[in-house]
Amino acid sequence: DGVRFFVVDCRPADQYNNGHLPTAFHLDANLMLQAPAEFATAAQALFATQKQSIAAGSVAGGEHLCFMGSGREEEDQYVHMVIANFLQ
Repeated sequence: DGVRFFVVDCRPADQYNNGHLPTAFHLDANLMLQAPAEFATAAQALFATQKQSIAAGSVAGGEHLCFMGSGREEEDQYVHMVIANFLQ
């Protein structure tokens, strides 16, 4: 079957809303510092959505998480913190 990925788009909401991969899950990396409780809720929703996608055999379902940032260093520093948090 090959390796499948669950894409997590960690760009700011305005960038995500301007265009994103149709199967990507949005997780605003800025929430981690600005609203930790919202970030925790969003992270739980991410895992629930991933699990449902896999169970449904969805094209969006993948066992491996693939985090995506904007490519801008000042924004992606938050993405790196999010990834470090998920690796714990």
